[in-house]
Amino acid sequence: MLAAWPAASEPSAPKPDAPVARFASGESISESDLEAWIKNDLYDEAMRNRNDAERHGLRAEAARRLMMERLLEREEKRRGLDTAALLDELGRRAPKVEESEVKAAYEANRDRFGGRSWEEMAPGIRAELERERRNETVRAELDAMLANAGYRLLLEPPRAKLSRDGASLGAEDAPVTLVQFTDYECPYCRRAEPVVARLRERYGERLRLVVRHLPLEIHRHARPAALAAACARRQGRFFEYHAALFENPRALALPDLEARAVALGLDMNAFRGCLSAKETAKEIDADLEEAERLGVTGTPAFFVNGILLAGQQPFESFTAVIDAELARKQASR
Repeated sequence: MLAAWPAASEPSAPKPDAPVARFASGESISESDLEAWIKNDLYDEAMRNRNDAERHGLRAEAARRLMMERLLEREEKRRGLDTAALLDELGRRAPKVEESEVKAAYEANRDRFGGRSWEEMAPGIRAELERERRNETVRAELDAMLANAGYRLLLEPPRAKLSRDGASLGAEDAPVTLVQFTDYECPYCRRAEPVVARLRERYGERLRLVVRHLPLEIHRHARPAALAAACARRQGRFFEYHAALFENPRALALPDLEARAVALGLDMNAFRGCLSAKETAKEIDADLEEAERLGVTGTPAFFVNGILLAGQQPFESFTAVIDAELARKQASR
């Protein structure tokens, strides 16, 4: 039986007057404020059939939007502008779309244009790029306004209970454990690897990394690759083999898997025997079963001290959660 992480206490129902977000000035919104703001049919539909992590994400975004409304109301009074004018002003800060960017977008999507020329498509492409850039700029400016106001989300995220099994780097008693469910044929998993490396570099001994396998059925070579990685782990070379698999995810046939093992100097008789061993298959199946129990159906998926971050995430999404966890651990001492 796999040992479980220490069970987190079940969260009690939030009190109506409990604060869910606040500014540094002390201004805050309560649980009842949030519920009153989001209670409508569209929200009810969005929340239906969602797991705890997804519901938390929707509530967190709703809290952010409500606090942003409060902040914009304050700015309206201070500057004598309505919200539409404020947003238009922020959008005008967007960097100019260069001709080279329009041409690059045209070339990247030429096959979708049905033979239409550059002259025909350029105005529409430019308009779309300008719209995207404006939206990105407005979002970034609003985020900066929230940060300057000392915005802080107080909603406690749900925490999953995970087994301790898996290849790991870092001390068992590290204050933060990052569990990664991965698939060696998944392009998003490959793109996540440099982010994970940056996290390990930034947090050092404060972060423990655990890798679990979630080979998806749509990827023909993902399970054999996971088996091979498990066999490399038996010989103490998991993370070297793990990195080698992601270097060329198109080369995952059996000869490719064996070639990597040879390059790492693994005992090939032991490696080949391990690939077909029932114990190795059971190890992968245990990871699949845990992923199913946790409601994880896609890769990559990450858990930071049990808090789910699903899909490919930017570095900043991880650091926000990890920094909050480190602060929570420090405060509890």
